Parts: sequence; C-alpha cells; structure tokens
Amino acid sequence: KIVSFVFAGGVELHLPSGTPGISKSINSDIFSVPKFSYGYLTWAPYLVVGMDLARVFQIQTHLELVSMHDVLETNSPDHVMYLKYGAGFIVMPKFIVSLLFEMNGCRGLINSNRYDTFMVATGINIRVAFFKMFLGVQVPLLDQGRFVWDSGYWTAANYDQLSKFTVMSRIGFEF
Repeated sequence: KIVSFVFAGGVELHLPSGTPGISKSINSDIFSVPKFSYGYLTWAPYLVVGMDLARVFQIQTHLELVSMHDVLETNSPDHVMYLKYGAGFIVMPKFIVSLLFEMNGCRGLINSNRYDTFMVATGINIRVAFFKMFLGVQVPLLDQGRFVWDSGYWTAANYDQLSKFTVMSRIGFEF
C-alpha cells in the first residue's frame, strides 16, 4: 500500500456551441477552447496516468489530442488540431494543508499556432473535516508561440494578455 498507480483514458465529444463573437474571449482560457467554440464539432481522445506515493506525494500526467472540425461553414479553418499535455503534483494531499504545482501546455499541429502555450500554476489546498478550500495562481510562460519575457510581447492595454495571469479560488464540501 505504499505505491498506487492509475491509468485512465477516453474520448471527449463537444458539439458546436458558443456564438460567432466568442472567438476573442476564447484566448483567455485556451485549455477549454472546444467547449465554447462556435461551429466546430470536436473529438478528443485522452490518456491520464497517476501515482500516489505513501499518501504523501501524488503525481498525475495527461495527454490529449484535440481535433476540431468546422460544421457550420464559418470563416475559420475547416480543421484545427492540437495536442494538450501537462503534469501536476500534490505534496501532502491527505493532510490539512497541501501544496499543488501544475504545468500545462498546448502544441499546435494543424491550423493551430495560436494554441502554442505553456503555463505553470501553484497553490495551496486547505482541508478541515468536510470543508475544502483552494487558492492558487496561474502564470503563462509561452503564449501563442511567444515567451512572455520576449521584448514586444506586451502591448499597451492588451487585456487578452493580462487575462492569462489568473488567481484561482475554489471552496467545496466533501461528504
């Protein structure tokens, strides 16, 4: 009972949703694009691998191939394909206070250079009896194929760039 492993896989299917004007706001949450894209039917096979080491350290990795197909005759490309990947770990997941760290990214394959991104997130999880609270931050390192520290990345009053720096909070109850 010192080490546990888990393997999971499946296929996500997203029907066309969203409105024609949503394309600009999609950039603020690049990892959820298929859920809100206008005019695209999307299928995405995925694989998840996880490990728990003595209930003190957990690690999880994921890989997903996203294939989006234009079905409503929009001005967008007929086919968009990209790879989503990531890994994360939790230190002391069963204790009152645990620390989390994640790395997630996308790599464009077909008509998808705007999805070339890599982000890191870190946070703290507090658990008391059935109450659970999380507070964390997410910071982009690579955005649309450009590193955020490159000269010329930042432009005046560009809220699309600023929206990728995220403070996250979650409160929940476990029974």
